[in-house]
Amino acid sequence: MAVGKGEGVFLIFEYCQHDLSQILASHYSKHSRSAFTLPQVKRLVHSLLLALDALHSNNILHRDIKMSNLLYSSGDPSNRGLRLCDFGLARRACLRAFGRTGIQSEMTPNVVSLWYRPPELLLGSLVYGSAIDVWGAGCVMGALLSGKELFRGASEVDQFARIKRFKGAIIKGEWNDAESLPSVISTGGLEILYGPPGKNQSGGDVDIEFHKLRGAGRDLLEGLLKWDPKRRVSAKEASESRWFGEDPKMTDQERMPFFSKIN
Repeated sequence: MAVGKGEGVFLIFEYCQHDLSQILASHYSKHSRSAFTLPQVKRLVHSLLLALDALHSNNILHRDIKMSNLLYSSGDPSNRGLRLCDFGLARRACLRAFGRTGIQSEMTPNVVSLWYRPPELLLGSLVYGSAIDVWGAGCVMGALLSGKELFRGASEVDQFARIKRFKGAIIKGEWNDAESLPSVISTGGLEILYGPPGKNQSGGDVDIEFHKLRGAGRDLLEGLLKWDPKRRVSAKEASESRWFGEDPKMTDQERMPFFSKIN
């Protein structure tokens, strides 16, 4: 922050050349794959989880985790990598017991860009916590691995249907609190929850899209994208996943790729 001679106050930010949405979209349109290797994806996901853990440890929710809010610095190799930005929807949350993620509060459900919006917000939940950011991190991880967004819904109903197709059918008892959420109650039935998820009902499209992702990597993705927000891993737990230490190991920050101008 800088103060001028008069009453002017100026905010000074680090300049980042790209956001991850630009990088992925440009590369995928030409090569139909991610712009990042697996070790590079690990570094980016780990950086995001550390940033979220820092926020959540201070009772702050970002509430708009998405690729375009993740800037990428291609400058000095020693400072190269991910930056979390756009805190316009961020809020301080009240402390209350809320499963593994620890914080929740009553707030508007009309937050988080549609493609990254978690199931509880799609169903109108007014009480939520840091698990909404964790869901966004799972969507980011999937996008970085595949090169494109996981769920590109045209509406909230379509978005929820796409999540069901990806994850497979919701099993009774897997997310009991969902039955009392506003959108489920207003429909007068549970078809929105337990209706057919579409093709590959047993396992969902995750088995097709990420068939090469196994062990700790698969556990991490599934932990970030749990239906029940109380059962999602916390950002801290996720950042300590064995996946980041497994071969191939995370790329060192100074070895992260340089991107020139993206068209």
